Amino acid sequence: MGANGKDICKGDGGSPLVCPILYEDDRYVQSGIVAWGVGCGQEWTPSVYVDVAIFRDWIDGKMAAKGFDPTIYTYGN
Repeated sequence: MGANGKDICKGDGGSPLVCPILYEDDRYVQSGIVAWGVGCGQEWTPSVYVDVAIFRDWIDGKMAAKGFDPTIYTYGN
């Protein structure tokens, strides 16, 4: 997990952007996918993320190909 206030770095593309679920300890929701950023690990530097829901069909297909049941995983809009 990255440090608070730190930007992504080269090689992070495709990584998940996860956010804690309010009032549910140790549970997170994947909200995005790292697209690109400026610099590396800089404080308070913006980065660009892609909405994970856009790739849901592709993710489900990849999971199914590896033997995972994508129907047990959920996502919200």
